[in-house]
Amino acid sequence: ERQTQIKPTFESAEEDSDGNVTISNMSFKPAAGDTVMTVEEVSLEDVSDPEDGMTTIGSATFSGIKIESKSADGKPVTVEMPEGSVEEWYVKDAGDAPTPLDAVRASMTIAKKMSSGKVSITSDGQTVTSDGYEATWDGDPATGSGTWDAKVSSVVIPAALVALEIGR
Repeated sequence: ERQTQIKPTFESAEEDSDGNVTISNMSFKPAAGDTVMTVEEVSLEDVSDPEDGMTTIGSATFSGIKIESKSADGKPVTVEMPEGSVEEWYVKDAGDAPTPLDAVRASMTIAKKMSSGKVSITSDGQTVTSDGYEATWDGDPATGSGTWDAKVSSVVIPAALVALEIGR
């Protein structure tokens, strides 16, 4: 919430004695704009107590991720990702009066490993799909500096969309 300045709504949130949290039917909607992000379930394991504004999450899984928005010309755009996971996730709280550097670091998603299942992006009747992505990072969680590698697998772009772009 402090990172995005958007207060999420959710159906339920449960925490067990080991610091694991499960959130069901979470939704984010900015005060301005047409974008809505929904997540059917988030499971956070091994959540640490914040230390120097940093919370570490041992692992996280997400299911039923959907982002609905509008393009610049007002047409609907939908991004869907049925599943995703994160390992060793470092979440920085910018605090009440952040420096510009603190604000930048708090806006970053830093994790040792992030991956997804299939991803689809639909706009103007066309859908681009990917079998998923995987990203790894190694560095300093406090500053966010380090090395990052990512790959997107098997991207499929419909021929009609390619023809549309070539014809412009």
